[in-house]
Amino acid sequence: DWVSSGWTSIERDNRLERATRMFHEALSLIDDHPSFALVGFTSVIESVYEGPERLGHCETCNSPTGSTRRFKAAVRSVLPAEAADLLEVAYQRRSRSVHSSRLHGEEVHRGSYPIPLMFSPDESFKFRWETLRYTKDAARALLRNRLQTSTGDLD
Repeated sequence: DWVSSGWTSIERDNRLERATRMFHEALSLIDDHPSFALVGFTSVIESVYEGPERLGHCETCNSPTGSTRRFKAAVRSVLPAEAADLLEVAYQRRSRSVHSSRLHGEEVHRGSYPIPLMFSPDESFKFRWETLRYTKDAARALLRNRLQTSTGDLD
């Protein structure tokens, strides 16, 4: 029932349209570029979450402050506590990819296969099936909530 009103909201709300497109792009990056998929899903979470707390700004450089705290609140608003706990590192990993050229997924093994360890999974495996999976789930839930409840405010 909400799909029709969701499309109307997308047409009227530039921020919601961009978040929907970003979610689609992030989905297409999962297999070949999982670290960049994380950047995309995190972007969706940040752009559609409408929690009570707003970002502050540094008095010296005017950079936003509090984004990690806001990201964690967004994730906790849509995921079970266990999954949200696993995402404590997601925002930090996103920052490392964006600001320090760090890769976290299978792309670090491009052209070879990691040797699985018997009792402790490879970090890229944990990234893909925990961090990336739950970040995608949170982005999807927040985007769906926004599509279902949006008033179509113009950006």
